[in-house]
Amino acid sequence: MPSKTFFNLPTEKRQRVDMLLLNNFYDTHISEVTVSQILGGTGISRTSFYKYFDSLEDAYTYMIQKFFSKIHNDILDFIVKNKNDFFKGIIEYLNYCGQLSHEDMYFKGILLLINGQDASIYKHAEKPEDLSYIDLWMGLLKDSKINISDKREALSFMYFIMDIVIETLKIFIVNNWTQEQLVQEFEYRTKWLTKGIG
Repeated sequence: MPSKTFFNLPTEKRQRVDMLLLNNFYDTHISEVTVSQILGGTGISRTSFYKYFDSLEDAYTYMIQKFFSKIHNDILDFIVKNKNDFFKGIIEYLNYCGQLSHEDMYFKGILLLINGQDASIYKHAEKPEDLSYIDLWMGLLKDSKINISDKREALSFMYFIMDIVIETLKIFIVNNWTQEQLVQEFEYRTKWLTKGIG
């Protein structure tokens, strides 16, 4: 993960570094990216880069985890807005994603996750009760009449839902589908999940 030096940078400079990393990683495999490419013409020195990150891989993992966390929090926000309809909240989130320009930084963040295949995003917390959002998540499940009372199971369900959302976004992007096709694909999966097949 980035050093304290990186997190102590002024917000604008930290965001600039984030943008540089994202623009270099979102559609290019890490093996094809160099520190020189990232820093070219930015005024940030190689020495500074290595004060912020241990390695190029460290910077890459940071970006994957940053966008996974951002997307996860945004999905939670959409579910909260639709407190009594869990899946409607996710559909509204997917509608939001379906309208993004391919040049939008958020869209590039989704591409980074889809192309990244970084296993660190699947690492579960040792103690779900220590997560700041677990009580919110448990409340959302209860409000939506999803009967899960164990925090570890609830956390596992959260990762399961995130898998479905990310996989649906991947299908949407790879097939260059419309927003409507994106939502329809998620609704199929929701139907299979809640009503079974047949």
